[in-house]
Amino acid sequence: MSEKSISTQSNSAQKTTKKTENKILDIKYEFSLAYIINQIIYKNKKLKIYYEKINQQKNSIFNLNDPSVTIQKYLHRIFKYTFIEKSTLIISLIYLDRICRQKIFLTNYNIHKLLVISILLAIKYNEDSIFENKFYAKVFGINLNELNELEYEYIKLIDFQFFINEIEFNQYLLFFDDYSRKYI
Repeated sequence: MSEKSISTQSNSAQKTTKKTENKILDIKYEFSLAYIINQIIYKNKKLKIYYEKINQQKNSIFNLNDPSVTIQKYLHRIFKYTFIEKSTLIISLIYLDRICRQKIFLTNYNIHKLLVISILLAIKYNEDSIFENKFYAKVFGINLNELNELEYEYIKLIDFQFFINEIEFNQYLLFFDDYSRKYI
């Protein structure tokens, strides 16, 4: 066997191994993020103001009438088509937290839209190569005009604050990794 064919086989094996490793990491991140979000919503449901907040926010642009897909399945679709990096995922958590500080209360009805816009903005902030919103609209299952409107409203709510310092990023990374180790 020639060196070239061994090298080609080795490169092919390395690519396959790397794809498998990335897939395992994606699944782990997918489960971790879904778990974190579901825990937040579960804790929110225990609060006396949960249903009051749902009624207050029911006309919000971010609400869905009936979320027919679980967060886990929704994240699976997003991960399958966007190939986001772990750092982008952490940034999306930070943005999600920022929007919650602006009097947005996470519920089963608004998490889908808030999550996808958090991820979209994190991709745009952090990734080297991004697609047009038309692509993301298809992945997220939202029409393009609605996606653009959601993005605009979200950006206003977080007061155009995209920058994340290293300390803040590392705090969220540690939190995410701890959750991943403990519960997944």
